[in-house]
Amino acid sequence: MSCFTRTTHNLRSGVMYQYNLNLGNPANLTTKTHYSASGYSTANTSWVNGIAEYERILAHIEKYAGQKLNFCPSVDDLAATYNALNEELGLSGRVMDKAGFLNLAKQRDSQVNPQPQGKSAIRRAKSARSSIHQLRGRGVDGGNVFLDVKSIRQRIDNEKRIAEEQRVQAQLNLEIEEIKAETERLKQIEINKQKQKDYDEKIRLEKIESQRLQKIIDNEEIRLAKELQEKARQEEIKRNLIIIPKVVIPEIAPEIIPAVVASSSLIPLGILAILLINSSKGEK
Repeated sequence: MSCFTRTTHNLRSGVMYQYNLNLGNPANLTTKTHYSASGYSTANTSWVNGIAEYERILAHIEKYAGQKLNFCPSVDDLAATYNALNEELGLSGRVMDKAGFLNLAKQRDSQVNPQPQGKSAIRRAKSARSSIHQLRGRGVDGGNVFLDVKSIRQRIDNEKRIAEEQRVQAQLNLEIEEIKAETERLKQIEINKQKQKDYDEKIRLEKIESQRLQKIIDNEEIRLAKELQEKARQEEIKRNLIIIPKVVIPEIAPEIIPAVVASSSLIPLGILAILLINSSKGEK
């Protein structure tokens, strides 16, 4: 809700805005100027620009005060508080005093062509000078500071400190989470390495076992091959073996055998007798 209430008057010569004057003229706060051939238009625009600046400054003060004001400060008090607050907080932005506005008017006036040529140029120069002339009555001197700007600065510094601590803590928490995540990632890598190692070991053992079984199979095949080869060789030998005919020994009758044995036993005795006879002859 605006601190200024407006009443509109539709006059024969134009529209005039009328505002409450208990807070002072807010146009004293702004460097914006406007000139029109209509005096009502010029005054109306000055009030509109001034109220806009008043509300901007009020919002600025409430921002750093941390709360809405429950009253409408006067123009002079608003300017004094605004200047004191910005000075304490090291912020730019000041409402100029009357001397400051006079200097601003001189500066702008020096930029207007002192010897304009032509009707249009003369009109523009006249409008500019009339607009600049409005600055000469503006500015704020005095006024009371209605806020404890030092406590505001302390609160803001504390808020900054707390915000910085929270930021640092948040950053620390983030780094801790990142460390945890990295630790978990490395742990998972080690787990995966171990799994891979176990898998590789399993494959290696399976390969060894497969090779062992294959060797057994190969040895068995070699043994069977040798047996088959030996069997074939034996069969080949059997096929090539010369068959020797049997010798038939005639059978001797049993009754003949004693006579033959008896006669055959007398032969050595005869030979022995002959040898003895020959021996005795030699001695004689």
